[in-house]
Amino acid sequence: MKSAKAEVKTVDFRVWCEHCSIRIAPHEDKIAADGKTYHQRCYSRLRAGGSTQPQSANNNRGGK
Repeated sequence: MKSAKAEVKTVDFRVWCEHCSIRIAPHEDKIAADGKTYHQRCYSRLRAGGSTQPQSANNNRGGK
């Protein structure tokens, strides 16, 4: 009689930073705020600058 093998599926939880759009590794420190996830360093930069806009939105200043 054969015994049934238990099958465990690995679930892929990939998370990207809302500020820099770089993937957050499972071992990295991350901060979840307002339903968004950030690297710890990105979140501290965001709060220090006083901006809640993503980095790409800050670069669209329009100019000459």
